[in-house]
Amino acid sequence: MRMRWCCLLLMMVALGGCSPLQVTPSSDLHALVTGQGYELMVRSTQPGMNRELYEMAAQSLGSVLPLADKEPFSGSVQVDFAAVQPVASNAYSGGTYGGATATTTGVTAGWYSGASPTTAGVPSGAGGARTYFNGVLKVAVKDAAGKVLWSAEYDHKGRWSLQSETPEAVAKASLDRIAQALRMAVAAERPAAQPKGAQ
Repeated sequence: MRMRWCCLLLMMVALGGCSPLQVTPSSDLHALVTGQGYELMVRSTQPGMNRELYEMAAQSLGSVLPLADKEPFSGSVQVDFAAVQPVASNAYSGGTYGGATATTTGVTAGWYSGASPTTAGVPSGAGGARTYFNGVLKVAVKDAAGKVLWSAEYDHKGRWSLQSETPEAVAKASLDRIAQALRMAVAAERPAAQPKGAQ
């Protein structure tokens, strides 16, 4: 019985270490929750989806932190997304896609902040066999001086997810997971940030 519990504990630790979501602890969450308005900035390996990535990030993260579209800004929320498309064989067999290799779908452009011009992107998929995208999405919340107040990274493995048919779907799923983690961090700190006597 003791051996079984030890094996279970080791398995939980191993799985925890392989979590796709990695959050960098912050010692200044108070500054994070007291910010009055953050500038949202996004960039992607597919420049053509910067506008859509901006709108998705505004919806997901704007429900947690106050975002502003004009100065003065309390700081910035930077969203950096890289999509990678494995090339699958035409036949699905035995639970694997034969000969799958990862290729990037574009080059990272500059930051997009809602008013910046955007350019045409790379097509999001190909016909034939099921294609899926992996993706890494990073979010960093910084104060006006550039100090990182909170950050997280989500490594989306498209092969094991139904939300992986397009880079947009991967970005949306990743943003939702990071927004959930940010919401928990803000909720834990926000009561301490309220002045005495606040309801």
